[in-house]
Amino acid sequence: MLSKFRKILFYFFTLIYLILCPIIIFHALGIVVHPQKPIEKTGIISLSSLPSGAKIYINGKLYASHTPTILRDLKTGEYEITLTADKFMPWKKTVPVMEGQASVLEDILLIPKVWPKRIVTTRVFKKIIPVDEKALLLLPGDNTVQGIFVYRWSNPALSINLKNDNPASNEKIYPLFNAPVSPFPNELEDIFTMPESTHFLLKLRNTTDPEKIIYTWVDPLSTPASFTSSTDISALFTNPPDKIFWSNDDEDNIFTLNNNTVSRLDIKNQNLYPQIIKNIKGAGLRGRQIFVIDQSNHFNKFDYRQLKPETLTGDLDQLPKEFQDEQNYNIDILNDNMVVFLGLNGQLLWNNLPYMLIEQGCRGYLPVHQGRQIMVWTQNKIGIIDFTENRKEGIFETGPSVKWIIENGSDITQAFLVNRGSQILFKDGSKVNLTDTELMYNRDISLITTTESPIVYSDRAQKLFYLDDKNQQLNVIDILP
Repeated sequence: MLSKFRKILFYFFTLIYLILCPIIIFHALGIVVHPQKPIEKTGIISLSSLPSGAKIYINGKLYASHTPTILRDLKTGEYEITLTADKFMPWKKTVPVMEGQASVLEDILLIPKVWPKRIVTTRVFKKIIPVDEKALLLLPGDNTVQGIFVYRWSNPALSINLKNDNPASNEKIYPLFNAPVSPFPNELEDIFTMPESTHFLLKLRNTTDPEKIIYTWVDPLSTPASFTSSTDISALFTNPPDKIFWSNDDEDNIFTLNNNTVSRLDIKNQNLYPQIIKNIKGAGLRGRQIFVIDQSNHFNKFDYRQLKPETLTGDLDQLPKEFQDEQNYNIDILNDNMVVFLGLNGQLLWNNLPYMLIEQGCRGYLPVHQGRQIMVWTQNKIGIIDFTENRKEGIFETGPSVKWIIENGSDITQAFLVNRGSQILFKDGSKVNLTDTELMYNRDISLITTTESPIVYSDRAQKLFYLDDKNQQLNVIDILP
């Protein structure tokens, strides 16, 4: 009797398994099964937002869950998705749903109705200069060295307080120098920085002897944080350089470009190695290697300690004709296989076919995803170039092209990627705007603020820094909630 009962249970659960298992599998694959109806494939929409907890409306009807969530069993077609949250503008987009596929909308950035900004200090500044990937800001208050202040958002606890700091702000600034860097009064002429480098170079003019120029190499992160280490390296500069550059991998050496020659300045040992490479029309640096285009249109690589050239043009006698028109290139080595060349007229090229990316007018670019892509901008356009893209016209490969995201700007001078590349923050004239990078949705441009001064956006801090036009005070806006 017990054996018969066990058999009944076995067959019963086997039948349930055979019925439910396909239903579960179909459901996971987005297939809905109705009795007496044909099998219907569906899709899903995956939603998440910044901030989370936003209400969801599907074609105007309130959905039960808030973000983040997954909208399942959606028939193929287009859905009007709306997200709402207190103090934020509604987000509304038409989202396509394909059978058996997921439409993923991750980290949708909701725009505040009013962007909250705060004043870091009531002190007045002339400009704002980022150092070390914007972890540190230099703030010249006047034309003197003693007028330069430092704002370090990455560790404000190390900074010392100033009497006129905003008491409501936890962030503080401190003077770059607590003592004169020279016994003579000096006027600040320029500040040179390099991406990812913690050091920078001050160019000063002696006010009692205007013909005398002083170059000071500065380490602002010396200990304690309020005391800056500096080295006078003026003796290493025999002529005013056309370009100054160095690598964050070796901050004991600076390189100058003057009259088509490269010189090396050994800061640690206070030695000058003049004209180590001659007759060039472009130079770039990566680690201890210098990459140059010479006047004969050869592309060479030098180890600056050995100075033995390695030709990088392969079997070519010289660089292709696309590289021969420009007389001055900035060379940027993005990775082991990718090099970008920017000419004075905004000509942007790279080391693969087709060499020409932008014929003229490129004002700047920003490498992303370890150099697999770059964001570029001109006076009125912002776009993305994907170097992993393989396009063909017929049997011929045409290489990557610019996918323009903004095409109606007026005077675009700066651009930054925000929220893991989902948005672009850019300065167009005096307007600081934010827009989506995704091409499949209708693109809105949101005004964050206005300022005539250059802006700084730190992706690590997710903050926008700028000087307001009225008082020239340092303001901060949190871009991501």
